[in-house]
Amino acid sequence: MSILPRFCCFEDVVALTVLELKTPKLVDWVRAHKDFLCGTIGSSLYMGNRNPKESLANLEEQLSGIVPISEAKWAVEAVYRLFPRLANETGMSHSVSNSSESLNAIWRADSFDLYFHSNMPDGIDVHEVQDALNVYDWDALLDGFRKHAEAGNLIDFVSAMRTNVSTLEERRAEVVAKACLLALGMSEEKRDALLASTTADLELIRLIESLFKRLGPAKSDEILRASMDESKGRIIYPLALFLIWQLNSLNDAENSGCETLLPEGSIFELSDAVCAKVGEDAAARNLFLDDECHYALSLLKKRKPNEFMAYAKRIANADGAGCASFLSFGPRRYTSLGGGEVTRLTFDKADVAKVVELAKVDGLLAGARADGSFFELSEDCQLAAAAFCVANQDDDVEMVSAEDAGKLLERWRRDSERA
Repeated sequence: MSILPRFCCFEDVVALTVLELKTPKLVDWVRAHKDFLCGTIGSSLYMGNRNPKESLANLEEQLSGIVPISEAKWAVEAVYRLFPRLANETGMSHSVSNSSESLNAIWRADSFDLYFHSNMPDGIDVHEVQDALNVYDWDALLDGFRKHAEAGNLIDFVSAMRTNVSTLEERRAEVVAKACLLALGMSEEKRDALLASTTADLELIRLIESLFKRLGPAKSDEILRASMDESKGRIIYPLALFLIWQLNSLNDAENSGCETLLPEGSIFELSDAVCAKVGEDAAARNLFLDDECHYALSLLKKRKPNEFMAYAKRIANADGAGCASFLSFGPRRYTSLGGGEVTRLTFDKADVAKVVELAKVDGLLAGARADGSFFELSEDCQLAAAAFCVANQDDDVEMVSAEDAGKLLERWRRDSERA
């Protein structure tokens, strides 16, 4: 209690301590899944639209890999009692903790980080985290980010910083925010975690959001613009997701789940700067082939729908490889709770038909398979194209399992090898 901030809810501190003593791996799991547990990202995204009974069984199965099988039901009950929003969404609404009405309960997104103030990921030194937050030289902090990017643990380092940022005074918050902005795009580190997939850039954006909340719109806007100039536009693509969230907050402030952290005019101006960069790069290459460009393309679709449609039509109708790359951009993917493996893909065929005639898709892909360009695409891109072809065979089918798509893809490969 002397280590944690005094605003923490006593019952939740006791409960978390019990978890740490009984099943420390479960606490690590909780710490890594704030968005899912606190409801900042809808649980249906990760539960794959299962009914409550199926969701409960699946969560029990996954937690059995973290705690002994005999304790799986206890672990699920513990999670539900600490996080009543998750319980409500999965049919366990009776499981509500005593602290559910507290302003500082662990299940509240703005309080969650307080409970992990002293809980560092493996390999991360608490003193190094504190030093990183106490700097007045953003260049020195940027060197620290670079070191962790090279070591492959930037995600954990930034996550640890985020849980300790609540008491930062304004001048240091400015330094840390600028360093975080300039660190965007620095690391290729990605991790497929249980229930969600995370990247170093996403962790940096979350930390930047926390800092911007403390600094206010005017100062945040000033820092962001200075960082854009300093990076010579290098951070434009990684900022796309942040700007999508900001546009959503303008359009639906009550239900979007995020705050407006920049002046309204700046949100539009910076979003248009990203769109301009997309338009510039789109003239030279197929951006659908680059995962790092997908959020920027989504922003273009949101802000400049006519430009997006013209570009998508040009790429998707040019050849089979272009068609496959566009199909990989469109589907929603529902991921199993274990292993991070995509299990189902769902397509909006009406949206696809606006870009490329559905009757032409099979022919375009067959041409790409014949000349070999299809099999030079990423595995994920090939799988999405195969899944769409399965869905396209029946007007009533919108969702396709990865297993069914994989079977078609294997048949295509065998046919290509025989040819």
